[in-house]
Amino acid sequence: FRPLEDFKREVAEFARYLKDTPRAAGFDEIYYPGEMESSRAARLGVEGITVEETTWDLLRTLAKEYSVADRLGLG
Repeated sequence: FRPLEDFKREVAEFARYLKDTPRAAGFDEIYYPGEMESSRAARLGVEGITVEETTWDLLRTLAKEYSVADRLGLG
């Protein structure tokens, strides 16, 4: 156990160390645990997610069945 600020500083230093490590041939980036997932979640939060047309059709059908299609913009 140690003060929170010390811990945060050490974690940030370690992340910088990882990012500055020379990359293996064929790799452009080094990721620390959770970084790829966090980046993907942030991107999807802005861009949205892809939904297959068959899934959209099913959602539209269910929305109509439960009389919520207009409220959801699926009418």
